Amino acid sequence: MTKTDLFATAPLHKVRVTSLKNPIMGDITVLFADKNGELLTDSAVLAAQLEAADIAEYLKVSGFKGSVGDVIQYAARTKDGLKAIMVVGVGNAKKLAASDLRSLGGTVSRKLGAGKFKFALVAMETFTTNAEDSVRAFMTGMQTATYTFTDLKTGKKDTARPAELRLAGNALNRRKVASVLTEVDAAVTGAHMTRRFVDLPPDIMTTEALKSAAEKLAKLHKNVKVTVYTRKQLADMGLNLLLAVAQGSDQEPYLVQLTYTGNKKAPQVDLVGKGLVYDTGGLNIKTGDYMAGMKTDMAGAATVLGIVHAAATMDAPLNLRATLCIVENAVGPKAVKPDEVRTAYNGTTVEITDTDAEGRLVLYDALALVKDQGAETILDFATLTGSIVAALGNAFAGMFCNDGSMAHDLLGSAKEAGEGLWAMPLLEATDYEDALKSNIADLRNWQQRDIPDSIGAALFLHHAVKTRKKGGPRGRLKTPKYAHLDIAGTADGAKEASGSKTSKHCATGYGIRTVLAYLLKNHAA
Repeated sequence: MTKTDLFATAPLHKVRVTSLKNPIMGDITVLFADKNGELLTDSAVLAAQLEAADIAEYLKVSGFKGSVGDVIQYAARTKDGLKAIMVVGVGNAKKLAASDLRSLGGTVSRKLGAGKFKFALVAMETFTTNAEDSVRAFMTGMQTATYTFTDLKTGKKDTARPAELRLAGNALNRRKVASVLTEVDAAVTGAHMTRRFVDLPPDIMTTEALKSAAEKLAKLHKNVKVTVYTRKQLADMGLNLLLAVAQGSDQEPYLVQLTYTGNKKAPQVDLVGKGLVYDTGGLNIKTGDYMAGMKTDMAGAATVLGIVHAAATMDAPLNLRATLCIVENAVGPKAVKPDEVRTAYNGTTVEITDTDAEGRLVLYDALALVKDQGAETILDFATLTGSIVAALGNAFAGMFCNDGSMAHDLLGSAKEAGEGLWAMPLLEATDYEDALKSNIADLRNWQQRDIPDSIGAALFLHHAVKTRKKGGPRGRLKTPKYAHLDIAGTADGAKEASGSKTSKHCATGYGIRTVLAYLLKNHAA
């Protein structure tokens, strides 16, 4: 097994605000121009400060079109001699969307990295309704683009830190911008950690390693506590569906719970993540290309860890409980067989009709557990079905929610964060519930194509959320507000916030910005 530091995430740009009229000049100055080749307001002021009189002329002769993402870079004659200038096109500045700004930020970050610049002065124009929103979108793109994963490559590696930035803009308020930057940096730090965990190969990201990562996260933050449940404890507790998935592997199964207490007055929100460190499909074994890339099947758990890390990094006034189902679905002499029946944590009997529908088994037990622990609001994250990819591709995750207000707020937060999220039927799909029934048990874990699989999986999970534990306290009858996010299409190989398309099997960190925005708007003290 190759050794690497699980937490060796990429550094971010260091950022400060500087005066527009008396700025601290850098190795390079970044300016913005519209579709007519005209410098925008703050960019024109910085150009005047530089006394770079040849910019307008250079833009005309260079073929610069000023469309969104069009970039030229050259050595300009300034009052201090030749200085590097980067001019970035924004098209019609009045119609520039937040997604365009994130993409522009990624472009600028990569250009600065390619040029190995150490210190950049950036004209921070107000593109959107206010300066803070412009900074949030642009810097999200810039910071996201700093992610790298080169640990396992041999030869000389680029160890240069991302350029230090000074933002100069007439409308910038230092205090407000500092608050935005704290939020952006925390979210991107959490996403970088998630991406790294998902990108690590399965010989490194084992069940032990993922469990240890959760324990280390608790050591990093004083207000994060961790509890680890081992195989014996899980058996004693009755999480038999999770254990059924794990029994074919020689790796130990774990259920890990972390609590983040940023403010005790905040309502508790439960986050549940699927942590299949590798999924062979079990005895219903995957074939060919369907198995390659299954190291990413722990992206749900990694996403939950990223959210907790981000919240703790920014000292968010939230109260979170995170539950990670950490197992490997392997083929072995003890592997669970199709047709076996197991009893879930809440007493429901489940016929295992497909061992490759394992994610819903481990999540069912975890959801039943947190319901029994008194959960009132639950979000789960899982690379659960190929069906959702067929329906939505890799630009949208599927959201199955049992509460209209919660669904509305999550969709709004996703739009704000620039992450694709699409509402799928859950309560509206009750006609499909009969397909969950087994001839010999209460439920079956796969509906054999009788209904769309993504909906069937969501209905199966919702059963755990709304079902009281047999023999449990009668007071726990209320069904929690619940949203299931199927991130099978967006966890890897999708378009990231910086505007670049990640390659197949390269993690994106999807969902962290959306959920943080949702939590801070709806569940903060």
